[in-house]
Amino acid sequence: MTSDVNMDSSAYVISILVLWMVISLSSPVLSAAEPCIKTGPCTCVTKQFTVDLTPLSTPTPRFQANDDKYTYIYSPCIPTGQKCGESTVTDIAICQELTTDHSTNFIVGTQSSAKFSGSPDNGSLQIEYTATIQGVQRTTYISVVCSDEDGSFSYLSSPSDTSYKLQLKTKYACLPCGLSAGSVLLIIFFVLLIVYIIGGILFMRYVRKAQGIEMIPNREMWMELPLLIKDGILFVSRGCKTDSSYSQI
Repeated sequence: MTSDVNMDSSAYVISILVLWMVISLSSPVLSAAEPCIKTGPCTCVTKQFTVDLTPLSTPTPRFQANDDKYTYIYSPCIPTGQKCGESTVTDIAICQELTTDHSTNFIVGTQSSAKFSGSPDNGSLQIEYTATIQGVQRTTYISVVCSDEDGSFSYLSSPSDTSYKLQLKTKYACLPCGLSAGSVLLIIFFVLLIVYIIGGILFMRYVRKAQGIEMIPNREMWMELPLLIKDGILFVSRGCKTDSSYSQI
């Protein structure tokens, strides 16, 4: 009876280790899309990367996009420096002008209102700007997309009369080249796994004189691996307590 309990305990330990390994290896993938936290009107950071649109700043706004009716003038980091509408607001990020009459314009986003959401890791980074003028709030959403271009600006859509979607493509939203910590961990794991399998097969063939399927190192453990993982999941789900059906010694 004691040996059976010890075997059960060993199986639980092995299954927990296997489950931990699977979770550890998958966690870099699951957590890859980290939110970008705002640090300024045109900068945000993740744990491994900083999005900084400052190089796109110019004394006069360099970005314009058009829909069928309006021109959207955008300055990512510093106020546009132009008068927009009748308001005295000075930290203008986006001004909407009537294409046929440049004197008719509206502030549709201020620098101080910039909010970042999404992540540069999966291409979902977005900056939201708002402006409330004469009791009317207007909102502009700018998708920031990695591109080989220094910077290009385009209109996407208008979900409503007071909200607008545009897109900024720039190389300053691109992740730096190189491997992440998760990628390095996966490479090390698979290299060690290959060395283990090849080395184990050679050992079993030339030292133990095994042949055929018997050359697989720890063959019994690999055959039981799915059950061990299942046992590990059940063990964790029970709060790391053994099944009450086991005999108590």
